[in-house]
Amino acid sequence: MDSELKFSKHTGNIVARPHARANLIHKCFLSRDAQTLMRAFIVCVRPLLEYGSCVWYPQFKSDIDRIESVQRRFTKRLRFLNNMSYSQRLVTLGLETLEVRRLHQDLLLTYKIVFGLINIESSNFFIL
Repeated sequence: MDSELKFSKHTGNIVARPHARANLIHKCFLSRDAQTLMRAFIVCVRPLLEYGSCVWYPQFKSDIDRIESVQRRFTKRLRFLNNMSYSQRLVTLGLETLEVRRLHQDLLLTYKIVFGLINIESSNFFIL
């Protein structure tokens, strides 16, 4: 977080490593099978983009686009999918945008707080 209470610098740091890993997947895997490459992406790259997102949730469009660019660029490089739009590629691969995944994680955390499934006092966050 910077002096203006923005996570833009943090987002830049978060995006650098996943971009590098995504490039390594394309470079190191002999297989060009989209499902195999996507499995590697889901296991090796996506956790870096999603870790702790409930804490540093990006609120600016530029930050959201920077994070989403990792998955957008990776799917663009998959064979037979490079001529499709990003939303078409996601449908074809059966994926969601990273923004939707972050929203889902936030909703799960909210549910856990409200129903006392984690040791956080809900009155500190919500008026019930």
